[in-house]
Amino acid sequence: MTNGRAPPSTKAKIVQFTRGAAVLAAAALVTGGLTACGEDEPVDPSSTSTLSPLPGNSTSDASSSSSSSDSSTSSSDSTSEPTNEDVPALATEQSKAGAVAFTTYWFEESGQAVQDGDTAWIDKHADKSCAPCSDFIEGVEMEHEDGLRADRDPISVKDASGTKRDDGGYRVEFTMVSPAYSKVDKAGKVVHKIDPVSATVVTDTQWADGHWVLKDWILK
Repeated sequence: MTNGRAPPSTKAKIVQFTRGAAVLAAAALVTGGLTACGEDEPVDPSSTSTLSPLPGNSTSDASSSSSSSDSSTSSSDSTSEPTNEDVPALATEQSKAGAVAFTTYWFEESGQAVQDGDTAWIDKHADKSCAPCSDFIEGVEMEHEDGLRADRDPISVKDASGTKRDDGGYRVEFTMVSPAYSKVDKAGKVVHKIDPVSATVVTDTQWADGHWVLKDWILK
């Protein structure tokens, strides 16, 4: 609590920065009060290693690195059930490498959504209980309704690794990087200039009904 007021919610922060600046800028500037879906305690900003584990996180030391540069466009609407037909081959595997590849691809697609406003794929492949996913999607859609879009794909994923969780899913951690870019209106006129920024992301990636879904994520 600051000056007698509770800190703004994660949703408020995401919506605020997707509308006026970059989601990643929000992540980099917020030093406390950011909570994960299903957790009541804020992330400790004094931590020098990683975020407090998401529920069910294992302390095992398994990790791997993976990246995916594939891209695709899905015509399915956001209410469709996710399948493995519109994801890279590696991301269909029920393995650590598969979880890392899927998570990498989800966030790469989220950057494409910031550019073109199409949130159907990331919505389809996010668990319905994932509040940060919903907040991100809502922020992107609100901005595009206002006629704004990024002039380039503003999100890339670096150094992704996975650790097995006690509940059978994977804790995927990576650096999300955003270069300098501009938000432009429908006529292509620059409305906002966004500075480059990066942030660490930790996810709860789960295998459900034969495919991966993003169940939760936290910005470090």
